[in-house]
Amino acid sequence: MNKKHFIDIAYTLAKEKFAKKRFTFNSLYELLVKEAKLSNEERKDCIGTMYVELLQDSRFIYTGENLWAIKEFLLQNEIAKYNNSLYNLKIEVDEGEINNQDDEDEITSLDNENSEEQ
Repeated sequence: MNKKHFIDIAYTLAKEKFAKKRFTFNSLYELLVKEAKLSNEERKDCIGTMYVELLQDSRFIYTGENLWAIKEFLLQNEIAKYNNSLYNLKIEVDEGEINNQDDEDEITSLDNENSEEQ
């Protein structure tokens, strides 16, 4: 079985077996191993590649808590919610640092000095 087609086989299997339900990577990978009739050695060799392909394939989306879904079965607002939850960073900022005009002026003046030197 050609490794480069594993993600396509996985997509077909996920649509057939899980459809609108969320699933774990391991459950999807087990289906793929059975479908492709991989040996134990091939199974170990392919797991990392398969996980990377799953991460990169836009047909799948990580929904949190070690679960995945097929994007085409989700509403746009659900996709946005999952995407936003992946990229939201909670950064603690000291109140004294917020809108500190002196720092902004200093950065601006340094930028101006650098552009004048060039």
